[in-house]
Amino acid sequence: MGLGAFVACGEVRLSATGAIGPAVTDAVVCGEDLYPNPTWAREAVAAAARTGIEAFNRRTPGVAGRIARARVLAQPPDPASGEITDKGYVSQSIARARHAAVIDDLFAERPSAEVMVFG
Repeated sequence: MGLGAFVACGEVRLSATGAIGPAVTDAVVCGEDLYPNPTWAREAVAAAARTGIEAFNRRTPGVAGRIARARVLAQPPDPASGEITDKGYVSQSIARARHAAVIDDLFAERPSAEVMVFG
């Protein structure tokens, strides 16, 4: 996403997860971390995420709404940590704190192979 651009995180989160479909259960917008559907194989989740995000980016007009990088997390959100709110949503701030190393990887000059990069 562009530096200095206003990003409507809620809209990006809902639109991106909708474009990916049932392979992911939710997303944290800060790069884009995706919670895998625990009933899917990790490789299938990654493939669905890549396909969905590419489709999402093709139909998203501005740089502020496009996804530049994403990474599928190893586990679904942990309700015991407070990562899931009482209403059943992912607490974005708690998720960002719990996955700080993953977020650092998303923004690294040379991210790990786990990070999907979109042009």
